[in-house]
Amino acid sequence: MKEQLNRFEMQSWRCWTIILYCNEGWVPDHGGCLRLLHETNGKTDVPPKAGRAVLFNSLKQHEVLQTALRDRWALTMWVWREDSDQAKFTIS
Repeated sequence: MKEQLNRFEMQSWRCWTIILYCNEGWVPDHGGCLRLLHETNGKTDVPPKAGRAVLFNSLKQHEVLQTALRDRWALTMWVWREDSDQAKFTIS
């Protein structure tokens, strides 16, 4: 896993991830949290409530937990490093 992450870090031009949630009436039983993993082995779970925006470093380990009973809707955007390498548009 760590080897895969290192390979991702070397090939990713994404600097920041921005997520805007579009889930009206979301309750904890629905699941679907964004889990941000900390270097200290801690974690932060962010529920996908409507109107909530989350900004985080794209290279930090994270995952989306499984949902229950309904679909999870989000608008995701990445902020890219600026460079002249056009290959990033085919790899990422």
